[in-house]
Amino acid sequence: MRRWQPWRAAWNGALPFGLVSLPVQVFTATDSYTISSHQLQRGTSDRVRNKPVNGRTGEEVTLDGIVKGCDAGNEYVLGASGRPG
Repeated sequence: MRRWQPWRAAWNGALPFGLVSLPVQVFTATDSYTISSHQLQRGTSDRVRNKPVNGRTGEEVTLDGIVKGCDAGNEYVLGASGRPG
């Protein structure tokens, strides 16, 4: 059975401020967190949604009809869509 051990610092050091020195320890991160936010209309708190629309025709595009591509000057280079099929 493994015994619980406290975290081990990745770096130990001190920050000197004149006659005072403060000890500092740096630990590695174990979890990553993201903060999600929404787009709101200013002054109303109404949610603004993004609708996938064809820039040339103005028609709505389904998610299956969307692929990723990079602009290579006078043409687009298509990449993997990340969706099977």
